Amino acid sequence: MLSHKKKKLKLETSTDISSIRFRNVTIFIIPIRIQRLRLEHMKKLARRKGFEITDIMSENVTHIVSELKTKNEVLEHVADKLVFTVPSSCEILSMQWFVDCMETESALPVTDKYRLPSERKDEDKNESSTDERNVEKTEYKNAKYACQRSTPFHHPNRKLTDALEVLEKHAEFLTDDQNNARALAFRKATAALKAYPSEIKMMNQVENLKDLKGGQHCKQVIQEILDEGFCSEVERIAGSEWYKVILMFTGVFGCGPVTAKKWFDKGCRSLEDVKKHFVNSLSREQKIGIEYYSDLNTPVRQKEAELIRQIVCDEAVRILPETTVTITGGFSRGKEYGHDVDLLISHPEESKEADLLHKLLNKLKSLNLLLYTSTKENNYSESMYSTTEPRKGHMDHYARCFSVFKLSKSAAAVSDINDVNSENKKNSLDNISKAKQSTEKDISDNALCLNEPIGEQSIRDQQIREQSIRDQPINKSDTTITNCFFARRVDLIFVPASQYPFALLGWTGSRMFIRSIRDYSRKEKNMILTSHGLYDKTTNKLLTAKDEREIFQHLCLEYREPGERNC
Repeated sequence: MLSHKKKKLKLETSTDISSIRFRNVTIFIIPIRIQRLRLEHMKKLARRKGFEITDIMSENVTHIVSELKTKNEVLEHVADKLVFTVPSSCEILSMQWFVDCMETESALPVTDKYRLPSERKDEDKNESSTDERNVEKTEYKNAKYACQRSTPFHHPNRKLTDALEVLEKHAEFLTDDQNNARALAFRKATAALKAYPSEIKMMNQVENLKDLKGGQHCKQVIQEILDEGFCSEVERIAGSEWYKVILMFTGVFGCGPVTAKKWFDKGCRSLEDVKKHFVNSLSREQKIGIEYYSDLNTPVRQKEAELIRQIVCDEAVRILPETTVTITGGFSRGKEYGHDVDLLISHPEESKEADLLHKLLNKLKSLNLLLYTSTKENNYSESMYSTTEPRKGHMDHYARCFSVFKLSKSAAAVSDINDVNSENKKNSLDNISKAKQSTEKDISDNALCLNEPIGEQSIRDQQIREQSIRDQPINKSDTTITNCFFARRVDLIFVPASQYPFALLGWTGSRMFIRSIRDYSRKEKNMILTSHGLYDKTTNKLLTAKDEREIFQHLCLEYREPGERNC
């Protein structure tokens, strides 16, 4: 028998009868396993959505909602409180029905999906132990570091992680040390949820997860989403003017949270306000970022990234044969879209790439493919390992160029058509025809765009290179010319062959994965891992590696494919 203290519950008299939308539904919530504050919040939410919630079990109740597992447990709980028998027409339901009703703001039909079974099934009795076994199989529950877990790009808890990522970004926008620590806590909790192998439906699934122990704020957010389908704090932040404006400003190339806050504090609420009030103090980056704001904040497609890689590779190989150009970042982890394109440029012979940076940039500029460039020379030295431990993000000491690249719309459209033709089983001939007509019109409307037969040559032959040789300098007042290309952020990183595996690991990411594996190296192995190498502090030696797998072997870590590093 379940034994619980009986509480004398009073029916709330503040309910406005006129606010009830669902007059055939009267809900009674069994308070067992529900914290008092959470219970009160659930009742207030339901009344706000137009449901009638009663604090007293009576014959008028049509729906009983409970966290208990079976109908018999519910009846056993209410039996000694009633002088009547619960009518068979009264539905006894899981909490999921309540959550779904709140989320859809409707009284959902009752189906077997929501009804509690009369008795526990054998598998239900062992549910918690089964969950633990499943988690242990993935090395999740006992994994101290995110780099020890498999974290796929697609995971079953996106609703929870999306909410925590809003809180993380909001904390980062506040910029002070305390909020930076809060942002890290949200990021760690998000990483834990992304790696969890099944959909989280109950709080007991997350109570003991690494990176969530002691995280009361994160747990409150998760609890509210599980109960109500959303988090009121997240909705309030995401809907606030401050957050929306700072989010927009930090989307400007060359503008971080500190600058964004300065613009906001000066009364700016739009990009036009920024241009008006800061016209004389905007950096070159920021001017480009504002002028091409729409392009630079439109996600880059994987096929666009590959087009850019091929253009850069073609020109690099012309200058230095055997040069390799590799896409890294989110695209290498399985993402179909990204905010920029990161390209690692190397050569099989050590240091051969050293003179390539300026030669390649000069060639790309002569073809009118670059709107903006900012370069930095290689200043790497092995002595850094004895003085510092570079750990933040991708910032390393390679020669590199941060650029804004001009990608021809016609070249991108040609790629789209080729994709359609190669997948004609999935697309109608009608759509192919429309795509071709659209592209041909784009070409005829702009003399600067590629003027060659569609679909007759390889992608390489249809690159911007041929077309761009005929380009004239951009006249910014001529919108027709400006509109013939997409502006895309492209980072070029020039890497010596001996350091390539470490650069590939560092630039593949994710940010949380790299932070984690560097923490693991330092704390567990007394080593310093950077995008340049792995330094053993015990022997005071740099360790070599021919590929990423060997780096993992040095650290005694199970190898994770790039697609498993999305924490």
